[in-house]
Amino acid sequence: MQILHHLIIITVFLTLTACLGSNQPNPIPIKLEGSAAKDTKVFVQLGHYVTVNSLAFSPDGKFVLSGSMDKTIKLWESKTGREIRTFRGHSQRVNAVAFSPDGQFILSGSDDNTLKLWGPNSCRLIHTFQGHTYDVAPDYSGLKYGITTIAFSPDGKLALSGSDKNQKIILWDVKSGREIRAFEGSLNQITAVAFSPDGKFAFAALNEETESRYSI
Repeated sequence: MQILHHLIIITVFLTLTACLGSNQPNPIPIKLEGSAAKDTKVFVQLGHYVTVNSLAFSPDGKFVLSGSMDKTIKLWESKTGREIRTFRGHSQRVNAVAFSPDGQFILSGSDDNTLKLWGPNSCRLIHTFQGHTYDVAPDYSGLKYGITTIAFSPDGKLALSGSDKNQKIILWDVKSGREIRAFEGSLNQITAVAFSPDGKFAFAALNEETESRYSI
């Protein structure tokens, strides 16, 4: 039985076309739903081939990013529902996507334990951030668990990434791709990271009903 993976977006309708050619088999339909208003429309679209793991709006609300288990990131135009392009480069599923505060960059985090910085106006890869490692073996299914969450600082100069089994948070310089600092210790499967509005602190949510705060 084929499982349908649904992407639900309120008042945003996305149409899927490819930036790059693909010889993939028939993709899994993605169902996009609008609000309950009278002019609501429902589109069943062909997009990612498997589960969508992450979504992010651009700062101006004109675009949407999606990251998937099919190892790709897709950029959409929210008003028209047109897919702008597909970013390919990760070797494992994509768990997290984010726009920089000025909308000039896209960041993605994957189970391949890398972050990738992209230019949204092209499919060009700008940087690959490497610092997370696999400290444990893959699970019984053969999957490797890597970066689960990412965030830009308010000024867009820094980025945070958190990993699952690696249990590490890394602070990055976005411009150079350089690792500035790693936060380690008794961290248990980081599920979310965020900067304070002034950019002075980093917060992390852990898979143990706790959170931690770090000075930047």
